[in-house]
Amino acid sequence: MGSGKDGVGDRRQGVETWGRGKCGKRGQRASLCWGLPTAQENIDSGEAARAGRAFSRTHVLCVRCGYDIDGAVRAVSAGSCPECALGCEASDPRERVGSTLERAGRKRGGERESIIPDLRGLMAGVWAMVRMPRAEFGGMRAVRSWPMRWVLIGLAAVVAGACAFVAERSMLPPDEGAYGWGLATAFVLMGCPVLTGMESVGMRVIGRTRGWRLTKRNAQAIADHACVGWLVGAMVGGVLAVGSAALFWYFQFDGSVSFDGPQAAQTSTLFIDPASLCLLLSLFGVFVIGLLWFEWLCWLGMQARKFAADEA
Repeated sequence: MGSGKDGVGDRRQGVETWGRGKCGKRGQRASLCWGLPTAQENIDSGEAARAGRAFSRTHVLCVRCGYDIDGAVRAVSAGSCPECALGCEASDPRERVGSTLERAGRKRGGERESIIPDLRGLMAGVWAMVRMPRAEFGGMRAVRSWPMRWVLIGLAAVVAGACAFVAERSMLPPDEGAYGWGLATAFVLMGCPVLTGMESVGMRVIGRTRGWRLTKRNAQAIADHACVGWLVGAMVGGVLAVGSAALFWYFQFDGSVSFDGPQAAQTSTLFIDPASLCLLLSLFGVFVIGLLWFEWLCWLGMQARKFAADEA
């Protein structure tokens, strides 16, 4: 028989551990030492515990502590977790109604009609992710969320490119070509999907190192919802680019800055050409502010879904 000291469940106590622990007393759960979740085997049903057993992705664990409540949920879907007192309905996949972004494609009172949300539902979902991301992740169903990633990243690219175009067109002479908006759009369309895919893989690696049961479907859905961060960053970068154009025109009309086309760096206090300035401000918003927001949302999603079960 194993002991809690070796991270193996004590069969006499009917306990198995999820991960490793270093407890001094025989049969003491690893969660008392390292905060790792445990699972209580059902002695009455005659199912023997297997030390180090990995639960299937549809096996219901408490989303807060990882305690095995599959039997209670399948039977009555009521009560609370004996380990942390969280209501069982919070961990039941059948009780999830979906996030606002996931519900955006449904018609009122009907089933889901499209996996691509309409514009009104999309804006409502983005606003909900900004206001209450924890609640959105908690109610997420994690079903067919991949189009959401491309819709949000596409909108971020459009916002970044449009704001950069307006800003640099207002700062450049009519006969000068504008190229910053095209580069901003291309960088967003190429860079954000790669970073999003890397993050979904990284979340599963972090989950394994911490002893969480973060499934592939949940990790991908978290990354898809967190793409709201790219859109928010593009909006902030667009405001910075348009604001820089407004300041430029203010100082130009005030006489403090004289602008002579591409040679502005030699004849004024503006040490960068307008196209490069708008491009840098747009990319700063997406890949600095947007990246920080994206990572923050991914961390909140991992905390909310670290033991969540997939829908059967």
